[in-house]
Order: sequence, then structure tokens, then C-alpha cells
Amino acid sequence: MVAPSLSVRKKSSVKPQPKRVICPHCGASVHPSTVSRHIRQAKAPQDPSQLAIPNLSPPVTPNPLQPATPSPSQSAVSSPSQSAIPSPSQSAIPSPSQSAVSSSLQSAVPSPSQPVTPSHSREAIPSPTPSSSHSATPSPSHPPSQPQPPDPSALPAGPSVDLNEESEENQENQEWIDILGDDNRMLPVIERTGLMDEPTTPPLYRQPTLEEFDADTMLKEIADLQAARIRLSAITPESPEFTSIKAYKLQMEINLGHNAFHKLRRTFPELPLPSLKVLHCEMKQLSGGLSFVRYDMCLASCMAFTGKYARLSRCMYCRHPRRCPNGKPYKQFHYLPFLPQIQSLYANTTSAHMMRYRAEHQDDNLHRSDERISDVYDSKLYRRLRQSYVTVDGKQLDRKYFSDPRDVFVGCMTDGFQVFKRAKHTAWPIILLNMNLDPAIRYQWENVICIGLIPGPKKPKSFNSFMWVYAEEMVQAAQGVPTYDAEADGMFDLHVYGPLGSGDMPAVASALTCTKNHNAKHPCRFCRIEGVPIVNSSNRIHYVPMKRPAGYPANPLTTNNLATIPHDEFITRAKLVDAAPTVKDRQELQQQFGINCTPVLSRLPGICFPYSFPLDFMHLLENLLKNYTKLLSGDFKGIKNGRETYIFSDKVWKEIGTATVTANATIPSSFGRRIPNIAEDRTFFTAEAYVVWFTLYAPILLRNRFSRPKYYKHFSLLINIINRLLSFVSTRAERDILRADIVKWYEEYEDIFYQYDPARLPTCLITVHTWLHLVDLMEQSGPLWGYWCWVMERYCSRLLRAVTSRKHPYTSLNRRILETQTLLAIRNTFNLHDALPRYTLAYDPHTTTGWEAEEDGPYSDIKLHGPRRVIRLDPSEFASLRNRIAVYLMTRNHLSNRASVLSHLPKKISQYTKIQLKDGDTVSSVHGSNRLEENQRLATFCQYELLVDALARNRTVRPVLDGRTFFGELERVFVLRLRQNPAIKQNQDETLVLLDIHSCDTSVDTYNFFEYERHGAREIVDASALRAVVGRIRNGSKWTFVRRPGVFEHATYIYDDEDELEDD
Repeated sequence: MVAPSLSVRKKSSVKPQPKRVICPHCGASVHPSTVSRHIRQAKAPQDPSQLAIPNLSPPVTPNPLQPATPSPSQSAVSSPSQSAIPSPSQSAIPSPSQSAVSSSLQSAVPSPSQPVTPSHSREAIPSPTPSSSHSATPSPSHPPSQPQPPDPSALPAGPSVDLNEESEENQENQEWIDILGDDNRMLPVIERTGLMDEPTTPPLYRQPTLEEFDADTMLKEIADLQAARIRLSAITPESPEFTSIKAYKLQMEINLGHNAFHKLRRTFPELPLPSLKVLHCEMKQLSGGLSFVRYDMCLASCMAFTGKYARLSRCMYCRHPRRCPNGKPYKQFHYLPFLPQIQSLYANTTSAHMMRYRAEHQDDNLHRSDERISDVYDSKLYRRLRQSYVTVDGKQLDRKYFSDPRDVFVGCMTDGFQVFKRAKHTAWPIILLNMNLDPAIRYQWENVICIGLIPGPKKPKSFNSFMWVYAEEMVQAAQGVPTYDAEADGMFDLHVYGPLGSGDMPAVASALTCTKNHNAKHPCRFCRIEGVPIVNSSNRIHYVPMKRPAGYPANPLTTNNLATIPHDEFITRAKLVDAAPTVKDRQELQQQFGINCTPVLSRLPGICFPYSFPLDFMHLLENLLKNYTKLLSGDFKGIKNGRETYIFSDKVWKEIGTATVTANATIPSSFGRRIPNIAEDRTFFTAEAYVVWFTLYAPILLRNRFSRPKYYKHFSLLINIINRLLSFVSTRAERDILRADIVKWYEEYEDIFYQYDPARLPTCLITVHTWLHLVDLMEQSGPLWGYWCWVMERYCSRLLRAVTSRKHPYTSLNRRILETQTLLAIRNTFNLHDALPRYTLAYDPHTTTGWEAEEDGPYSDIKLHGPRRVIRLDPSEFASLRNRIAVYLMTRNHLSNRASVLSHLPKKISQYTKIQLKDGDTVSSVHGSNRLEENQRLATFCQYELLVDALARNRTVRPVLDGRTFFGELERVFVLRLRQNPAIKQNQDETLVLLDIHSCDTSVDTYNFFEYERHGAREIVDASALRAVVGRIRNGSKWTFVRRPGVFEHATYIYDDEDELEDD
């Protein structure tokens, strides 16, 4: 299923004689050194019939923004079409050469000996510097100057080019210069120094030629299809290969090095373990040959020599040579194709069925009148694509996006992380999210598809050169790749679309959209707002207030009128930047439009700017809450109160920090990590820590601490907005209210913190402005949780643990990526999900006896965890518990004689330790066998709901039952089995799950927080009344309950028979 890794061709002292190649214009066999001259001669005839040749490549519809006539180098050689299926020796799944029926006429592929120049959809721009041998037509504003020969001593080392010689090499260099449009500054350097080189970019895949398709190939495809079925069911936990798979998994999990692994084999020779090299070869074979495709890159990570840069011999930015003196590249970018990894998901029936989740649920909310949004499938972007035909490089295909239930929807995500704490070495992994999966498993690390890591030590200057590889494979994936579907038991054309990308603002601007950073004059990629700097200041950062200070030009935009830049206008602006004739013009356009160049990802089918690259809500939250904390503590860039008084005093701020640390012991660990002292140390505050503190701790700790009530109301509105933005489901009415609340909060923010003072402009950051676009992003791109970067942060932390060498850290990272994806490919291919768990347990799990009800029973949403303990109710120590059980049964069965009920109670009950709600919280019991630890965080308090008779004092009227919220501490959870007994009105055998709760006398304060000062009575409650686990924060003599949002809605009670409510 995986294409073989093609090694980069190296230079040698003896240059081999190249083979003759076929001219793509006339079909003649020519020498590679004369191909450019031959093409120019072939273009001379005007009769099109003289140039007609058999061509299997589909015609490309020209883009109106591109020049109609391609450059000579673009005409000289054609771009290879690629496929993601391996050869038969690598996988039992048929390769493209065997899939004659599905992919025989996709494209023509040049000979392997023929130089391959990748094609681009971006327009070619002329060289801004005219020279004697290849000068452009001068414009009136730039008169031509007499070219001077360069000083040889001033040129860097490298192959020299005689600019005064009309040689074929210079002409070919000029043809290649014509399509370099990413950085006009380096074009004169490239011309003078001759940085061109032969193309060495390895193709990702190879498409079969027309001669390879014959009857024997078709028959072999059928035979290989049958072999694939046998192979995919060959490995089981009893197979010999499974031992090697487990050893490979263990070696990866514990970072077992080469020497340590061989010491293990020598110490225990009876273990059937191969050598580490043989083990890796076996795993590569089992994964279908999954391996890296390597591309040369700059030693300083400036750029990769791919696409239109494939023939450069030096870096365009730092001029460092591409290769060592021995011909080997200094550094390489390791790319792991995603198509083979996705194909492995269709290789077994389990994952193939899971991949159909998108097709089964994409229409769940399509016809709802409330315009409900619960996943990315409900976004306008996705629904527009479903109604549109697929367009690849300007050519419209005869099918629509996601028309096949097996089409795959992926989202690209990237971010940089620091490899070492003290050394400034960065790495940029690129991952794909499989949007075809259920959201419950979509963001787990084993379902993340990693396609490579851009190594440091520095941030790349040309992300386009690295992302070109991903764009090329995505274009091929949109055209279709033959794949075996285990559930349908047949071959089909797999189509993969990536219309979504995400990351923090710097990552998206640099790697995905090629826009200006967040401090530029036009920092917002969603609207046309223009930033303003502080006048008469050395600070060059631009800020984006909606209402500008006095003396500044008025802002034509308002909070309710933020027009979005459409896709066509964005592409037009990017093309204008690329076509700038001079460096100065280019810089002016970049500043005017906020775009550096045309992003290579604009080639991806289905991409629509700007909503294909929505904002990452995780980083927005972290940035805003961090700055909000600094504003309240008076540490924000030296900005103090001004005309307001929102800053806390040092004494109050220290009290808040101390109360935060104290509250950790009474907040369940399921609510989040322990929060450090926010007043003293925020060094280790992560995005999770800020979100937990602001949404759970701060609303209680900041009560009655502000100098004016309006500050707390403003803060409470922010927390309410955050909770609604984090909700899993939203309707049109809810989003309209949310949009109005965000506008209200933003206007209050500017009034309190900005105060329309030019010196306070640093409070108007782009991270605050973008909150005005969040509701639009929910509607256009899907819910915010669908593409936030929590999964990216977790994946980076997993990679960071794999660094075992400070000298070669990126080798360790690449090895971990390959090992992880290889293991996941094997796991998916051979359906070993249960046999290969996510983690290898270090110890045998503690055997506990739990209890779980039937799926259709009243307790289907409840699970009890052991250890189980049988309690006899006869001893006097349990007399109080027996009485409470009797009172519960009297209320339940409408009885009045307690003695009769006590006499018919069972003698034993089964007590458990914890109770867990389905897909929800777990509540521990006080009398369960919980281990007491020093830093234990209590999770014994819970919220439950009971039906209460509002007219209980009046026994002569019909009861009016109403659901009310209660809080208490869970002391016991047990199972009571009742036999049929007419004496207590028990008409059938029944099993009850009951909770013994010590209730709290709660009250509601002015801010709608539930609090209590003392406990109430103990009572028995049915387990179906349990709602959630809660935490507590002490405030003086009272305790305030901490509740997570989203799980506290009141239950809806439906009565089948009203007669059941009547008294006996």
C-alpha cells in the first residue's frame, strides 16, 4: 500500500551518459542537453497538426488570473501524475500497474531518466533585473541600465555562469528563472551565480505507462485481489509475526535503543526476537512498505528544494550550498505519504466501517429548522462543497465532492515546538485529522496521521517549498487512487479532500496562508480592518481598535459590519503580489494586502479562503486569558488603571492566589490539572490551566473583590461567552444571541481597558479583535472544537519524549514518526485493534468486580466499579442504613407501615466503590475502599435531582411534582435485589441501584452560585437521579459548589400514567 522510498540521485565524478528522452511536443527522441532548443524549434510551426502527439494527460483549463502562454521551462517538461499504490513486492493490495480498469488513462509519465520539472498553478513573473543575455522589456518607470559584468571576487562559491555567452545552459537557467516567483530579491543572485542544478526531487508515486496495460495485467489484478483478502486475514495474535509486532511496539514505547535491544536478546536468547534491523524490515514489509520520501533542504531550514526550486544548487536566502563536496545533500526533509496510511484504514472491516461515519451522519442536521450545528459536516463550507464539482488545477471533473461514502475528509494542522528547553531548536510537525471518524475517537493520537516534520534549527523562510509536497499528493488524491475496501470486498477509487487547515496565528500565516503576521498593518485574514501604530513611538506594531483615538483617521468598519474578503479577491491580490515588477512594488503590495505570496495550498481542491483556515480557539483563549490576567494584576505592558479602577491590590491578588492553591484539594481531578498560585508563578500555566482557572475557579474567587460591580459583570459575561463557544451543539437562535453578547463584551472591553487613549492601544490586540469573527466561523467552518489545536499540542509532547540525542534530535523525531505510523498501519491493516492496545501495561491490572445493567434497562447509563463488598444489614451498626432504605421503599411503593417494610428487607446488599455515568463523570463513595493519599483530590460530592411535591403541606389536593437540584456527599453506592412480595407492593423481581447521600443545606447567592454551610439529613436516592460530580471552594465559613458547564441541564420527566401520582 506504500510507495517505495526513492533515494535522491547523487553526483559522481564520472558523469554517466544520459538516455535519450521523448519530446512532449513532437514525440521525437532527443538528447536531454538539447531539449530546450528542440522545444523552441518545435514551437516554430504554426500548423497545430504538425505538433499533435498522443497525450494521455487531461487538458487543464487555464486560470483567468494566469498568463495564457506558459514559460518555456513549463512547456519543456510535463509534471508527473502520481499514485499511492505500491508495487506487488511491497503489498498484496494491487498496485496501479495492476489496476488497469480504474486508472489506466489518468496521465502520461516521463521516463525515469528524463528530468522532471513539477508544474505549478501560480503565474510566472518576469525577472526584475535585466541582463545582457536575458533582459525583460523595460517599463517607462524603470529605464534599462547598461549591464556590467559582475566582480568574480564578490560572488560566493559555486558554479559560475558566463552571462555574456549565449549558451543553452544560460537559456535553460533563464527559463527556470522565469517561474521563480517566491522572492524577487534573490533572482539577480541566482542569475549571477548560476544556482541551477539538475532536478532531483523524487516523485511520490509512479503511474503505470500505457504499454504496461494488457490482458495479463488485468488477470493478475484479479489474482492479486484474491491474494489481498488472504493476506489481510493472515496475522492473528497466534501468528509468529505477532511476537515481532509486540516487540516493535514495546521498543517504540520505552525508547529502547539499539544497544539495549541487543543486550535484551543476548540476556534472554530463548525469546524469539530478531535483530533490530531485521525487526524494522519486517515491520516495513507488514505495513506495505511505508517509508519516507526524502527531499533536499537548506541546512539552515530556510527552504526545501522541491517544486520550482528543485533545480537550485544553493539556498535562495542564505546561499548555503545544497550538497556536500562528496555529492550528498547537507540536509533532507522526510515526508511520509498519507495515502498509504488512509488505505490501511479500508483494509479491514472494522476500520472501514468506522470510516463511513461521515457519510452516515452528514445529513443529521440538514433539514432541521433550527439550523443546528453539531459537527464540521454542518458547516456552510462542507455543504457548498457537496454541491460543487471537483476542480483540480483548473479542470472540472465529472463528480462532486464527497459524493462517494468512502471519500475522506481530512484537516491539515501544523505548529512549531521547541526541541530543547534552553537551546533554540524548533521543529514543525504536520499532521492530518481524519474527519471521517466519530468525534469521540477522531482526536485520539492513534487516529492522527502524521505526514512529516520540518526540522530546525530555525523557522523556515519558505513554507511553500515544504508544503508543495503535501499539495502535490493532495492533488493526486483528489483525482482518485485505486484502493481495496474490505467491507465491500472490492476495489474502488479513493478520493481524499483537505478543505480545512488550522493552527495558531503565526503557524497559519506562515505555513498555510502566506499572509502577514499578527502585528502587521493588515493582520486579520477575515476582514479588511487596518491596524494603526502608536504615533511618535518606536513601537512599530499595529493595533486594531474598532473605535480609534482622537486625531486618528476614522475606522470605516463597525462591530456589526465586518465584511469578509472573498476567496476570488484573496487569490487576485496574491497574484498581484507575485506579479510585482520590482522588489519595492512587491513590498508595497504585501503591506497593502497583508499577503506575502500565493500560498501553494491554494492548489488544493476545495480550498476556500479565508474559511478553510479558521482560527484556533485554544490559542485564542490562552492569549486572551493570559493578557486579561495581566490587566487585572497591573502587569500588562506598564498600563495601569487610567480613569478606571479594575486592578486588584497586591493584598487581594495574593489572597486569590492562595485560595486557588487551597481549592485544588476539593476539585476533582477530572476537572483539570492542579492550578499553581496565579499570583506568584504563571510560568507553568498552559492553555488548559488558564481555561480551568477562568471558567471554574475565578467566577467564585473574584466575587465581591472588584472595586466596582461592572467589572465583575464584564468578567462574568466573558465566562458565559466562553462556555457557549465551547458547547458541542448550537442553534441559529443561540448563535444570534451569542453574536450580540460578543459585540457587547467587546465594546465594554474597549471602554474599560482601552479607554480610547492612544497610549493604551496595546490593549487592542488582534487576538481580541478576532473574537468578533468566532460566530461566523462556527457557521462557515463548523464548531470551534472541531479544529482547535489541543490534539496538536498533545502530539508535540509525545514527539518530544522521543528525543534521545542532542546531536541528532531530528533523526530521533523522524524515527518516532515513522515507527508510530508504521505500527498504526499494521494495526489497521490486520485488524489488531483489540490485540494491540494503546499502551502496554507495566503491571497486571487490579482485578475488580463491577456491575453493569442491560442496555435497555433503567440503569443503562450507569456503571459501578469495584471492589465489590457484601454487607449484611443485620448488625446494629447498619440500623440507620436499614431505616433509610425502608423510608425510600415506602415513598417509592406508596406504603405507610415502616415495620412491615423493615421485616421484608433483604438481608444483604452489594456495595461498590464508584459509580460512573455513561460518557460522563465518576463519583467516589466515602465508605468505598478508596486509597487515602497525601495529595488526593476529593470527588465524593455530587449533584442530583429529585421530584418534590410543591404542595406537600396540603394533603387534600393532588400533588404537583417538580424537579429540583440537590447537592450532597456520596457515602455508599450499592445494589439492592428485591423479590416479588405483595406485602410491600413489589409486583416483580427487581434490581435497584441506590445511593446513600449525606445532603447539604444549599442556598443560592446573588450570582446564582449554590453554596452551603452545613450538612443536612442522610437519604437514599435512586442512582438514575445522579447528574454529575462537583467540586467545592471554601469562601469564609461557606462552601461554594463548582460545576462544569454543559452537564447540568434539568431532566425532563414524562409520566406514562397520571394515576401513578395518586395517593394510595
